[in-house]
Amino acid sequence: METAKNLQTLEKFLLPNAYRFNYPLLSLVGLKDAMTNTEDSLRFHYKANSHLKTVQTFPTGFHRLFDDTEAEDARKCVLEWLRERLRKPKGFSKPRELKFGVPALNRHK
Repeated sequence: METAKNLQTLEKFLLPNAYRFNYPLLSLVGLKDAMTNTEDSLRFHYKANSHLKTVQTFPTGFHRLFDDTEAEDARKCVLEWLRERLRKPKGFSKPRELKFGVPALNRHK
């Protein structure tokens, strides 16, 4: 039941506010994921306001990409993305406090 509640919160908050997300973003999406809505994951990615964003889909990947048949390719994707960001001085910026978040996750301030 908690998972369903969290998914509703994400759907009601994250997607409408995706444009406010302006941090470097790497989205790895397993297209066979039955736990999350892959269309929503992609929608969030494309609505995010980050200028440093990359999406990689895995046609046979499930929810836990690092524990399934796509694990090696997923790891390579993350490492290459990080290397690319570290080569460019503007690839990452100094971490800032998020000005928004999922309300349930902001309880411990």
